[in-house]
Amino acid sequence: MAHERPAVLFAYFGRRGALSQITLDLARTAAVAGPMAPLLAVSRQNEAFDAIVATGVLVLPVDTFDSGPSLVVRTLLAPLRLARLVAAARAADATWVVTLMPHAWSPLLRRAAQAAGLRYAVIVHDGAHHPGDGMALVDRWWAWEARRADRVITWSLAVAERLVGMGVAPERISPLYHPVPAGYVREGAPAPAAAGPLRLLFFGRIRLYKGLRLLLDAHRILAGEGRAITLSIVGDGDLAPYADGLDQPGVTVDNRWIGHEEVPELIAGHDVVVLPYLEASQSGVIPAAFAAGRPVVVTPVDGLVEQVRDGVNGVVAGAATAEALADALRRLAADPALLATCTAGARDSVGDWTMDRFLGDLWTALGPHAPARD
Repeated sequence: MAHERPAVLFAYFGRRGALSQITLDLARTAAVAGPMAPLLAVSRQNEAFDAIVATGVLVLPVDTFDSGPSLVVRTLLAPLRLARLVAAARAADATWVVTLMPHAWSPLLRRAAQAAGLRYAVIVHDGAHHPGDGMALVDRWWAWEARRADRVITWSLAVAERLVGMGVAPERISPLYHPVPAGYVREGAPAPAAAGPLRLLFFGRIRLYKGLRLLLDAHRILAGEGRAITLSIVGDGDLAPYADGLDQPGVTVDNRWIGHEEVPELIAGHDVVVLPYLEASQSGVIPAAFAAGRPVVVTPVDGLVEQVRDGVNGVVAGAATAEALADALRRLAADPALLATCTAGARDSVGDWTMDRFLGDLWTALGPHAPARD
């Protein structure tokens, strides 16, 4: 079966989260334009499954697990099902299989693809588990996959460097960037109000490595100076370690999972998004903030400094401390001109990370004529 555009099988076996939206964006974009004709192997249990099917791309449903018993049964059947995916890719004259995010089954897909003569690429988001996530065994499983892939794509140089340290050949790594979720883009989002408090937003899963304690302490510092600021903490996770800081005046909490349809308006309802992380590979929150026309304040860790340009589309704190974070926020609170510049810069950054551009850069990184693994 011939295609005017070369066929590529993209696989995503997750069930929810930002990658569901990215997969949907990829399907919508690649369905009508770009260098590749996509086939999508997607979990039938994915929250965006129906929307992905509605794009008109060829979808190959995969029943993944959502409980302990289904994990055992479906993992035992996985090699046969993955072999069928590879057979479908070969029937479409595909030369590449690309896993959009490592999964317990993706090393099995890698083995099946390469055994059938297809090249295999994996997009590695983190390279190592985040502190406190307790996934060292999973790290070794994914590192084993990455070392054997024909091409490894990362969304930051920081992750690329980690992978080299884990034994992945540097010449097989292509650092790209986290694409902006097209569904989050809001044209003409209103600029921050000239009067009123500076509205800060901490958004995402609440994990220890994300440094919420630093942000609460920075908020306390600024409030103690009489700064007009508010802080919204929105996302699911354990808030018990921060209980003594959540009762500050001006702090509100919405402790739940936030659906994709809520994200654009949530971000646009604030002036600045804050990522006070202690460690980070990169963050999907940053392109989501830019899509809504909002600047970002980050700590100077790992891949975050690759995404945020100080004084252009946000502010980079001088250190991962409460004092340095307070200094960064103070710059925006005290300088309306800087806030306006960074707000405009955030909007302008969207064009750098579109899905259309990402697919073109990905195809270049794959190198259709590059040699396969020895």
